[in-house]
Amino acid sequence: MLRRDYPESYLDALGYNHVGAPFFKVNKAACVRDLADVAAGMVKFGLPIKCLEAVVLAISISFKSTAGGEVFRHIVLGLRWNNLYGALGLSRRSDLMFKALRFVTLDELVAEFKRSYEKNGHQLLKVKLGAPITHDKESLEPVPWK
Repeated sequence: MLRRDYPESYLDALGYNHVGAPFFKVNKAACVRDLADVAAGMVKFGLPIKCLEAVVLAISISFKSTAGGEVFRHIVLGLRWNNLYGALGLSRRSDLMFKALRFVTLDELVAEFKRSYEKNGHQLLKVKLGAPITHDKESLEPVPWK
């Protein structure tokens, strides 16, 4: 049985890419099969990644915020398991990535992110939810990012 905390600890072990340039190219127009190949490379090489690279399968939750006159964009992987919601992702701020599977609704999960953004001095401008992504890693369907 897969431990629920394994994905979080795995992403944490990869670490956040502070270099600026990504090590992996994520083409948002690519099909699931091609993104699965990118994900396999991430696992194989174990290099630090950014938030977009962390979201390859499941529901994407993207955020647009502002702080200090700058606009920021962030994306996490929304998860649903045993009728509870949570999230995985990478961020420089620990409370803007992992959210335990404890939220009864997706609205509760998004509200928790909103509180975290405000705690970090950001005003949340927009939240977008992607459609669920197929689990067929050979699928030629595009990923529904929005």
